[in-house]
Amino acid sequence: PVAASFVRWAVVGGRAYRTSVLFVDQCVVSALAMSRPAFGVPGWIGLAALAWVVHKLVRRRRDRKLPPGSMGWPVLGESLEFAQDPAAFHFRRLAKYGPIYKSNVLFSSIVHVSSPQAVAHLFRSQHNVGWPPHFFTLLGKHSMSAINGDAHRFQRGLAGQVLSDANTTALIPALQEITMCHMDELVSASTDCMVDPFLALKRFTFAIGQRVVIGSDLDDSLLDCFQQWTAGLGTVVHFELGGLTTFGRAMQARQRILDVILDRVETMNRDGATDKEQAAMLHKIVSAKFEGIGMDAARICDFALVMLFAAHDTTLAVTQSTFRYISSHPSQWQRVVSEVDGLWDGKTTLTAEVLENAVLTRGFIEEVLRLVPPVANVSRQLKSPLEIEGYVIPAGWKLQVSLAGMGQACFGDELVPDNIHKHKTLPSNEYFPFGGGRRMCIGYKLARQELYIWAMCIARHYDVTCQPVRQEKFPFCFHRVNVRLTHRNR
Repeated sequence: PVAASFVRWAVVGGRAYRTSVLFVDQCVVSALAMSRPAFGVPGWIGLAALAWVVHKLVRRRRDRKLPPGSMGWPVLGESLEFAQDPAAFHFRRLAKYGPIYKSNVLFSSIVHVSSPQAVAHLFRSQHNVGWPPHFFTLLGKHSMSAINGDAHRFQRGLAGQVLSDANTTALIPALQEITMCHMDELVSASTDCMVDPFLALKRFTFAIGQRVVIGSDLDDSLLDCFQQWTAGLGTVVHFELGGLTTFGRAMQARQRILDVILDRVETMNRDGATDKEQAAMLHKIVSAKFEGIGMDAARICDFALVMLFAAHDTTLAVTQSTFRYISSHPSQWQRVVSEVDGLWDGKTTLTAEVLENAVLTRGFIEEVLRLVPPVANVSRQLKSPLEIEGYVIPAGWKLQVSLAGMGQACFGDELVPDNIHKHKTLPSNEYFPFGGGRRMCIGYKLARQELYIWAMCIARHYDVTCQPVRQEKFPFCFHRVNVRLTHRNR
């Protein structure tokens, strides 16, 4: 029985089929029968050899039904190459293997798809987010990214109420005010020399996220916690060790963030919510009931944390990449400046109509999103085997699609703001900067509005001098730059 279990483990580890396991059982019974008179060390060595051979045979059988590709090194797979540059990783394999290939990245077996039909299937039928396990540890098991079914629809509905078209439009004056305040701070910081705008832009995007999610003004101590927490997403070693590792310190920062959220909830319950808080997501979920029961503290905290995360880090990435393209495409940016000068005096409050008429401005931002999407890949984890494009993908594997790959497949690798007219003609399975299906970014309208307002404020009020530094690849993709921001001469 021990020997049979050992060989069964070897086969199941290769994700064999049930018939293969029965075959191995028969082989083991035969081996035991033949070696029963003297089942010593030689017998065990023979069984180990048999297990290894059968494991290879079964894996070869399984691989005949998988797409072409390489699984890389044991355990690590091709993770190191992937983490260095997910987009380049995809393009190299696309050229070598074609539109569908297998790999092993971030300790997960994946199949990468590129055809619009496969992407449509991914969005339509697969709903389990395929992020690395440590992402969910940091986000929380009750976060919107980690749950499915009725609970997911409930949380998404609450967030959707705050992010409705009417509420998003009502936020325009606040977004404009926050943008000008933080960009003026960047002007002051870069008076004498170029500076890294990362922290200034992070404070800007986090201020908006905190306003929308919590209903309060920027809290720098909370932002510091988030910076330490975010660092845990890009780690390879996922042991806490009492805070001795980056991941451990990220988990400690997570607890401090949850303490701040709980303190805010207790204050609202005791003193009542302010006008800002009543319009925020946190107040909505505190007062909501799921299946007739109020949300407990753990679910409230995980909800607020993941929404704060979603509300600022990806937008931060896009603003930095936009600075890079302002520098590399001065003639296209000058067209944006001329458009904004003709639409807005820079003093009055922006309106949804003005934003809609700023076609080149929106086109510039949309092209940055297409060329340098802050999230390199969309992935879903399979709960059951899936047949796709003639291949059979085992349960537990992940389907993945490259946002940069699909975006560049549409219009090439050059930034052309006029492409915005073409963006609207593309189906959602060919161009999807904010994902798709049930897991599409719930705040995509707010994110776009925030970026359009930021771009219009930059174009109208500031001259930009930019020096590219490097491109970050993982966990977010964006261009690091040094900038000098000065007020435009009138």
